[in-house]
Amino acid sequence: MPSKSLQTPIKNKRKKIIFILKFTPLILLAIVALGYVTLNYIIDKDNIDIFYQTDQSEAAFIFFFLLFFIPFSYGSACLMARRWIPIDFKSLCMYMGIMYFCACSLEIVVSSMFEAAINRPSWTYHVWPVHGGSTSGVKFLIYPWYGFHYYLIHKVVEFKKSPALDNLWMKGLVMPLDAMTMETCVNIFTLICFNSYYFYYLSPELYHFTSIEIFIPYYICGIISLTIVYYLDRKEMPRIWIGAAAYVSALILIFGVT
Repeated sequence: MPSKSLQTPIKNKRKKIIFILKFTPLILLAIVALGYVTLNYIIDKDNIDIFYQTDQSEAAFIFFFLLFFIPFSYGSACLMARRWIPIDFKSLCMYMGIMYFCACSLEIVVSSMFEAAINRPSWTYHVWPVHGGSTSGVKFLIYPWYGFHYYLIHKVVEFKKSPALDNLWMKGLVMPLDAMTMETCVNIFTLICFNSYYFYYLSPELYHFTSIEIFIPYYICGIISLTIVYYLDRKEMPRIWIGAAAYVSALILIFGVT
């Protein structure tokens, strides 16, 4: 009979496998259900149009997006944690800046890799597309929001202290599951409010809201961003300045490099 010291790692491995087997299919099923209901009962899918680039429409998109998703992110994270989540301003600034830089730069890299590998991009942006539609100009506020959202998710994982998420590789798995869910929510929001996709995945299996083909790239990107964040999120680090430098670097990459 295995000793208790050997039983604990085995139990933890089982919990990790259960986590993957339990939540991944549930999230994919929820995305399919949301897509079907939205496109068949909430909006007229035959009249979906491209969201044309105008200053007024982009400003309205950013305003209503943040008005809805900032409280949505915080409220849902508090519900998952079953407590009010305190905010460390220095850490949050770093998360927001790092997320903007990592996400935008990796979007461009991953999109280029898809084009090189399968002769097409995985997605294209319909709201203020830049860099050939690989990313969007509105990301200068949207990705800092996702940094805020990502910060809250990490806090939830901290509070839960789940053995299934006790290492970097398992925490990285949260990234694609969360990102694909949020992509679906964001696209549904944009379709209902503005009659257009925010971004459009060319693969149709998840109603063009997101795609299974992006799961592994998201996982790798999640590991990269987590590694950077965990290394920099220390009290001795100038986290506000790091976040600000990352944010400015992202602005230069998106708007200064063509």
